[in-house]
Amino acid sequence: MERSTILADWITTMFGDSIEFLAPEDWYRRGQDHISKYKDANGFWRIRTKPGTFVWTPPPAAADAALEELRKARLKRQSSTHIIIIPRFMTILWLIQLNKVVDLIVYLPNKYNFWPHAMHEPLVVAFCFPFVNYRPWQLKGTPNMCAFVRELHKLSKETDLDPWEYFVPILQTL
Repeated sequence: MERSTILADWITTMFGDSIEFLAPEDWYRRGQDHISKYKDANGFWRIRTKPGTFVWTPPPAAADAALEELRKARLKRQSSTHIIIIPRFMTILWLIQLNKVVDLIVYLPNKYNFWPHAMHEPLVVAFCFPFVNYRPWQLKGTPNMCAFVRELHKLSKETDLDPWEYFVPILQTL
């Protein structure tokens, strides 16, 4: 987020005002749906949770730690949507974990006003959708998701594609 000041505005425009941007200190609490804690009638600490749509924007060097927390959060609280945005840099450190946790990955080239050519590498935008109540429990690997990913990659081959065209079908599923 520090590299491009316009990126936060683009994300808010694209995904709505109800999203929450997570700072590194939020990865351990709010990223896992925690909103507060309280003592119950027996004197035990309890946690209040609230699902949401969270945007994780870790720097590439810290993406491994963020994705580890995301994997924990996804197993513990299964009704939140997570959007991960990382520059495709230092991928050897975090790309394997990203592929394990997300349902969908989109690579945006560095040619837009929110991510200009001076950034030198594409932007990785990944989605973790909430788990579903029936088998196979997640969208990753389902025939419909695989077909959707194929169509999305066909769209990405077009050079004059507006980034909004990438996300219209994704936003309809959220």
